[in-house]
Amino acid sequence: MDVGRLLNAVLLQLPGQLADDFGTAVSYAASLRSSAVSMSYGVPTGLQGDYLGTGAPAVALHHPGMAVVAASGDKGYLGGPQLWPQELPWVTSVGGTSLSASGGSFVQKAWGSLFTPHGEQQRWVGSGSGCALDLGPAQGQPAAIAANCSGHRASSDVSAVADPLTGVAVYRSYAPHGGKAGWLVVGGTSAASPFVAGLYARGGRLSGVDGPNSLYSAPAGTIADVSSGSNAQHGPADCAQFKPVVCSAGPGWDGPTGLGVPVGLGAFQARSR
Repeated sequence: MDVGRLLNAVLLQLPGQLADDFGTAVSYAASLRSSAVSMSYGVPTGLQGDYLGTGAPAVALHHPGMAVVAASGDKGYLGGPQLWPQELPWVTSVGGTSLSASGGSFVQKAWGSLFTPHGEQQRWVGSGSGCALDLGPAQGQPAAIAANCSGHRASSDVSAVADPLTGVAVYRSYAPHGGKAGWLVVGGTSAASPFVAGLYARGGRLSGVDGPNSLYSAPAGTIADVSSGSNAQHGPADCAQFKPVVCSAGPGWDGPTGLGVPVGLGAFQARSR
């Protein structure tokens, strides 16, 4: 299936490497009347937290009526400063799951495991999650969920398969510099984010979308809960300063997988409230 043609997708390249360049690219996408934008990038906020969280780069990514989606990160639970732009209240933060076969079907759990990239040392990888303590809750995020982060922005909002060991199949026809062409299995929340952005675009009901607000009011049964697994190497002990669900999956919302995995387009076709 030619997803690019199906979705009328456009690839935009940032004009530079600064946070402000994200805003330039996303604002240009908005000028094209795009339905959704996906960003498979994450910038550690560090000492720039105030500027990235509320300054010009943050404001430039706020486009009600267009879904602005970003990867939650691939290093697992983030106990300190969060990754930008997924931490912004008006950006939908996309976490990740791992799939495994079970009785002719598949089961999902929060993505978090040791992984050895080709030619590199083994390291812990997993869906990003955490608390943006300098920001308010995500748009539409219920107070009960934000309470897990002392009333602040809790990430992520929703998820899709991201484990590179159980990832998605892609076909690469262009492979410069000796890269591998043909069918590949890829993962990371960098893959999950554009998947969710595509669902927003296909759902088509975007007039009331403002960050993840419509997901938090989605009809029952349109998002499948993921209630097992952790993105922290030592489980809930790693996020003891917050609630255990910030780094371990459980019933309802949790940090690694958000509300869960979309079931078809139902969550993206309901009217936002």
